[in-house]
Amino acid sequence: MATKYEMDSLRSRIVSQVQADWPTSLSEWDRFEAEAAAMAGDHEDAGVSGYLFDGVYLDDRLPEPGAAIRLAIDFDIPQILPAAFYHLSRIDPRWDWDECHGNYDCLDDNRRTVKWQLLHATDFRRLLLFRDYIVRFDWEDTLKWKHPKTCVSPSACRLVTEQIVQFGKLCATLCTM
Repeated sequence: MATKYEMDSLRSRIVSQVQADWPTSLSEWDRFEAEAAAMAGDHEDAGVSGYLFDGVYLDDRLPEPGAAIRLAIDFDIPQILPAAFYHLSRIDPRWDWDECHGNYDCLDDNRRTVKWQLLHATDFRRLLLFRDYIVRFDWEDTLKWKHPKTCVSPSACRLVTEQIVQFGKLCATLCTM
């Protein structure tokens, strides 16, 4: 509605909040994962109440990728798409938000779910392309920088860095096609 009624400052605040929920860099992703892991620990420690913490399941405390993708595409917020698609790619297709929230037993192990019904055919195609690329990517060669014996010169390390950057660009391209 903020877009429709040209409330630019309100739209900007909403977009900023949505973007804050989704990492746009590796360091932000690492922080996001650490926060999610800490929350998961809180939920596991609560054990008595079936992974509820303060009366809420972990899945309800973290951003949901299906809704984020739909929002990003419908309202032109492409910056969150790579992280949302990456997160979506890690969730088993069997874990549907509606089904699990009607049967909370499937949330008892801090399982993450997706609102699959919000995604369009093109979104599923992007997801398949993204997963396929991850499977086919030459991870062994790209991760050589972790081994000092293979990263013996600045030019060798730069080549590996360029491969990682190209992977990131391709992921962003697949997510915004």
